[in-house]
Amino acid sequence: MTTLVGIVAGKEEPVVVLASDLTATSEEWHPHGDIAFREQRKEESQKIYVSDNRDLAVCMTGIRDDAYLNFLADLLSGKVDFQKVLRKKFFQEIVNLHLHRFDGKLWDPKAQNSLLVATRFDKKPKLYTCWPLGSIEERG
Repeated sequence: MTTLVGIVAGKEEPVVVLASDLTATSEEWHPHGDIAFREQRKEESQKIYVSDNRDLAVCMTGIRDDAYLNFLADLLSGKVDFQKVLRKKFFQEIVNLHLHRFDGKLWDPKAQNSLLVATRFDKKPKLYTCWPLGSIEERG
């Protein structure tokens, strides 16, 4: 289970502090004749990433697969305009990530992502929670 913490600290000059654990859990099913067994492994994993222009820091919880890594690369490189996302108050790209992953089938709660995002657009630090279905909440 991932632990992410984000706080906005300081009254006169606010800053955002992000923290996370460093352990990822992976799960694999192995067929063996008429049965299958599940193997879980824990390994070190980075969970906080900073954008190229240093205006965005992203903490992730959930599945780490190729679809998520491509989504993360687009977000950090600026291909996803997060300021536009904030203006719309809806994160369509995270919804698209999940819709692509589920391929029109049932939603799998184990195969989703939520994010904590710290920004400093216009030199004002802010913290947001981004939910799997596109909702965004600013945190105080």
